[in-house]
Amino acid sequence: MSAHRTSTEEKFSIVKFVEKIPPFAMFLGKTWIEKDQIRRKQEEEDLEQKKQELRDFMARIIANVLEEQEN
Repeated sequence: MSAHRTSTEEKFSIVKFVEKIPPFAMFLGKTWIEKDQIRRKQEEEDLEQKKQELRDFMARIIANVLEEQEN
């Protein structure tokens, strides 16, 4: 079997296909799935951090504008 540039030889039988999910993932091991999930989680965390930094920046800008208007 060859999938995602990984080759392995295993004895197995496919019992049932589940919707459109490829059946080979369970036979090759889950390391690439776990790595993909970790990568996606890190990307989500990075995006959330960038959003928070932007919100903080905008809050400082607004505070500075309001302070200048008061003076």
